[in-house]
Amino acid sequence: MANPPSPVAALDPASPIAGVPLEAALLILGIVACALLAVILWRLRLVGERLEALEALDPLGEDLERLAETAESLDLGRLEHLVSELRDSQKRLNDRLALMAEERGRSGDAAAAPAQPVPLGERITNRLLAMDYEGIQLLPGPEGLAEDAAEADVLVEARRGGAFCKGRVRVRDGVIAEVDLRTAHSMFP
Repeated sequence: MANPPSPVAALDPASPIAGVPLEAALLILGIVACALLAVILWRLRLVGERLEALEALDPLGEDLERLAETAESLDLGRLEHLVSELRDSQKRLNDRLALMAEERGRSGDAAAAPAQPVPLGERITNRLLAMDYEGIQLLPGPEGLAEDAAEADVLVEARRGGAFCKGRVRVRDGVIAEVDLRTAHSMFP
């Protein structure tokens, strides 16, 4: 029987470890440790570079915090009310401008309008086009409209947002006074 190596013999610098002298094994271990240390330092440098790039985001975080504070202080109900008021004001302004354009077209001013006044059917069509209607049809036909009627209701069919609409356009003294068109699905209960 062979004697197993004693633990004291493993510490002897002259005794080989797995067939390699101890000095050579320590040298290989030192080289591997230096290589691992170099890889670790290289990775830390890469992580440091990435962190420097992320440091540019610090002011962004502060801006987001200020924005969040501002958003919390806003009264959304009040903003919705203001937007609704702006929309109503714009609608009234558009209606007023359309009315002024119709009156100018009807009056036949030499400086502001062409030599002939714009026909009533064309004015009705223009008004409905300005209100986002399309495929407009005047039911008595544009030639059947009386230009000098004191008051008249013109039946109209058109499309708005893909929905078929029917209704009337009320004309008073040659000026469009009221537009009442409803979608077909709103006519049924």
